[in-house]
Amino acid sequence: MNHSPVIVHFRIFFARTYKHDLLLSPAVFRLRAGLKEHRYEPLWLEECLTDIMQRLLLVHQHVQKEITTLPALRQTTREELYQRLYRAREYMAAFYDRPLTLAELSSLASLSPTHFLRTFKQLFRQTPHQYLTMLRLEHAQRWLQHTDLSITDICFALGFESPGSFSWLFRRQVGCSPTEYRDQKR
Repeated sequence: MNHSPVIVHFRIFFARTYKHDLLLSPAVFRLRAGLKEHRYEPLWLEECLTDIMQRLLLVHQHVQKEITTLPALRQTTREELYQRLYRAREYMAAFYDRPLTLAELSSLASLSPTHFLRTFKQLFRQTPHQYLTMLRLEHAQRWLQHTDLSITDICFALGFESPGSFSWLFRRQVGCSPTEYRDQKR
């Protein structure tokens, strides 16, 4: 059996936020739980860190595949475009409750509005507006479940323009009204 090392060539790891997933998060949580229990055995720690590194490489391979979907001839151009699009997406995640405009987001990504819209949709398979609405509805679900704020207060706090449009969108995406959702989850 051949035990030669696997050589993996990656240009760079991308600094961005990553959602918890079923690949990397369990390994990180396992390490954190073990350290809370004061497990500092060198072999155990090395195994955990090796597992995390292998999973990080898999995450990075996925990122590299995402980058190849972007419309540019040169790899470095695709990587730059990827970073710009993620910068705008993370900005949206941080300021989901503000009224954001296409001009503001495209400027943040240093792209024209048309190019930004087209490439954002190509990379993330949804428009910036669809992504922002999804974020707001995810937060609405948490707020409905864990707070006593009125539906109207939640609506305006999340940046929706009217309780009617909020309720309509919520029902369309979640399958029930905000009131029904709150009643089911409590």
